[in-house]
Amino acid sequence: EDDEEEDRSAAHGVMKPDIVFFGEALPEEYFAALAEDLEKVDLIVVIGTSLKVAPVSKIIGKVDGDVPAILINREVVGQPNAFDVELLGDCDLVCSELCARLGWSLHDNTAGKGTHENTAGKG
Repeated sequence: EDDEEEDRSAAHGVMKPDIVFFGEALPEEYFAALAEDLEKVDLIVVIGTSLKVAPVSKIIGKVDGDVPAILINREVVGQPNAFDVELLGDCDLVCSELCARLGWSLHDNTAGKGTHENTAGKG
């Protein structure tokens, strides 16, 4: 019986997802990719954040001031004038409205069955 109990506990070990937990260092790839992306970025869209956790919270300050910045959030975050456009409200509703205005069909994919389909320009 002890062997059977031991086998069951071994099958339920600790599993760490492929994420970085609060307080853990980000991988070096993050910083290399960020440096490369900052040279190429032509629009930044920030959705659903408090912008309180560094180093990600610092990205908006590193983007060239000529790059348009859009915030979609429940509340204003970031430094004053950090964003060119602030679309305040429930992020899902704001994004749905944007898609509707762009002529995109946005299907509910909460069950994993939906798709995002660009219908712009379709007759």
